[in-house]
Amino acid sequence: MKFSDLEVTDSIAAWLAKGEVLLYKHVWRFPNSKVWLLFKQSALIPRSENGDFQRPGAQFRDAVSPDPDGRFPAESGRYHLYVSYACPWAHRTLIVRKLKGLENIVGVTVVHPHMSLVEGWRFYNSGEGAAEEGCVPDPLHPGVKRLKELYLKADPGYSGRFSVPVLWDKTNGTIVNNESSEIIRILNSAFNHLLPPETQKIDIYPPRLQFQIDSVNLQIYENINNGV
Repeated sequence: MKFSDLEVTDSIAAWLAKGEVLLYKHVWRFPNSKVWLLFKQSALIPRSENGDFQRPGAQFRDAVSPDPDGRFPAESGRYHLYVSYACPWAHRTLIVRKLKGLENIVGVTVVHPHMSLVEGWRFYNSGEGAAEEGCVPDPLHPGVKRLKELYLKADPGYSGRFSVPVLWDKTNGTIVNNESSEIIRILNSAFNHLLPPETQKIDIYPPRLQFQIDSVNLQIYENINNGV
């Protein structure tokens, strides 16, 4: 069945109930509003008593620091980004990584576009044929099938959502941060001492504009972005 040909049927209801959703190229573009309504009514979607979507907050909120004695010192090759091309929140981490010229300093792995609402994102399996664009098995953890496993490796008691992006520390074997707005600020400045002058000077969060940036971001997040 093609994603663009979806119709409201019992089979689709069962498909959504299983928590399997294709999030790639046609992200959230259900051609029939009844399908979207069925999706929103799923118990897997966090919402308030009156039905409003409520996004749970990210739980890993540490930062990389230029301080060599810090828990997460900025070092070339130490950190790794896990992203999905189907996730707008992950897109901006890729954009900042490119703008700052961090391709050889912070690695990246793209998860498979098929996401389970229960189990979260999975990695491409080399045994399943041709890979989707950019997808590869996890190069750091052979045998790991889902991003969920890394969350539980970082915190065995973790009970939140298994979301992207994730900034992973290879040295400590843990998640540094899984909040995209904070990851892009880490990428913006933490590695400047490792960069040439022309990319050091790129600053997407200059001190003189931080108050205005935060104010606009809050309005956009609450009223627009939070629906994604």
